[in-house]
Amino acid sequence: MIYRVRHVTRYDYQTPVNLGAHLAHLRPRALPHQRVLRAGVHAAPAVSWRRDGSDHFGNDVTWLFLDVAHAAFQVIADATGVEAPWIVYGLVSREPSGTDSRPGVSPEAEKANRHLTWTLFEVWRFFHEEGIEPNWGEVVSFVHHIAAAAKDSPDDAHAKEAIARKLEAERAGLREDLEKVRKKRLNPKNPEFGS
Repeated sequence: MIYRVRHVTRYDYQTPVNLGAHLAHLRPRALPHQRVLRAGVHAAPAVSWRRDGSDHFGNDVTWLFLDVAHAAFQVIADATGVEAPWIVYGLVSREPSGTDSRPGVSPEAEKANRHLTWTLFEVWRFFHEEGIEPNWGEVVSFVHHIAAAAKDSPDDAHAKEAIARKLEAERAGLREDLEKVRKKRLNPKNPEFGS
C-alpha cells in the first residue's frame, strides 16, 4: 500500500514576532516494513535558515529559523511511503489509475506470494538476531530466496514450515562461515586450523 501523508502545523500570533526557532520531527523514518519514497517539509513564510539532519535515535529532524517579523507561521510536511507487501506484490497495472492499495494487487500475484509478508518479518527478525544490518535491496533479495522454499508447499502450514527450515539452514550456514573466519583470524599462521 502507498501512504500519502500531509501534516500542517500553523501558529497565529496576536502580535508579530521577530524571531522563530523550530525543531520539527515531521519526516517519516524508513523502517524494515516501509520505505519512504518522498518526504518534504515546507514553511511559510520562507525561513532564513534551515538544517535537516537526524537525532540520536535516527529520526529525521528539521531545524527552521526565522529572523524576520511574522504574524503567522505554517509548516507543511508531505510524505509518500510504501508498505512492504505492496513492494513485494506490485500492482495489477503500472498505469497511474489511482489504485495503489492492496485491493489493487493482482489476485494471482497475491496467491503466488502469499507468504512473502510473513517471510519478510521472519527474515528481518533473523537479521536482527544475528546482528546484521542489511540495506533494503538485500532484505528483499533474501526474502525472495527464503520464500522460494515454500514454492511447492500444498498449504500454508507446510509453506511456513519449509520457510522456517530454510531460515534455520541459512542461520547454521552463516554461523559456520563466521566460525571459519574467527578461526582464521585467531590462527593467522595456520589458516587450515579447524577446517
